[in-house]
Amino acid sequence: MSNLLTRLKNVIMADLHDLLEHKEQKNPITLLNEYLRQSEQEVEKVKQLIERQRFLKIELEKEYNLAQNLAETRRYQAEIAIKAQEPALHQFAANEHHIYSERANKLKRSLHQTTDQLCRTGTKI
Repeated sequence: MSNLLTRLKNVIMADLHDLLEHKEQKNPITLLNEYLRQSEQEVEKVKQLIERQRFLKIELEKEYNLAQNLAETRRYQAEIAIKAQEPALHQFAANEHHIYSERANKLKRSLHQTTDQLCRTGTKI
């Protein structure tokens, strides 16, 4: 029974393919129009991806600036702690400065990578 259904499905699929091929041969412009519609859809998807990349770049810039500011603040606080002879505060601020500096460096690399990717697409940054 299953073999009969499979054969019937194959015959119907073959007939449909023949019908479509015959129709495409009669009117190739229809097929070209379909390819154009598909291409336009792909272009729209790419535009959306580029917009997401631009948004990511803006967010990375904000995060990078924040990490840089926090690192600079902690560096300044570490200097003040040394002058105030507070080794525990100095150690804490120095550790925080190191953490924020590392974060800023990672974000800077990601920002450069994102900018390079946007430049390769030929879009304005």
